[in-house]
Amino acid sequence: MTFRNDGLKDDTGIVSAISIFGGQMRKNGNAGIETQSNVSYREPRDLNIWQTFFVRNKGPGLNAVAGFSMAQGCGFHNNAGCGINLANEGGMFACRAGTNGSQPYLVNAHFNNGGMVMDACHGRVLLGATRG
Repeated sequence: MTFRNDGLKDDTGIVSAISIFGGQMRKNGNAGIETQSNVSYREPRDLNIWQTFFVRNKGPGLNAVAGFSMAQGCGFHNNAGCGINLANEGGMFACRAGTNGSQPYLVNAHFNNGGMVMDACHGRVLLGATRG
């Protein structure tokens, strides 16, 4: 599932207020959910996900380059590289992760004046690799 902002550089319209409740993002050819934009860091980031499972995707479970609002009660298992790839900001509550080798981290993040809150998250992987 991809959410994309194709607006011009001076266009202020952007996809926002996205809420996903339940379901599975399983065995996709790239990320389970991905945000994209023609303009750097203008990707949709008002993204809230509840009780959704990201399993065996050929990219990250969630690829949110500009960040996301909240993931709550989500599972990230055996995705390529990491469960979540992000920059900027994000929040996670009670998320879990596991792997048989393809997903060494729950989160791979690069922060530039942003940050992340992780509360009650656990799993059989390292919780994060961060830079910035």
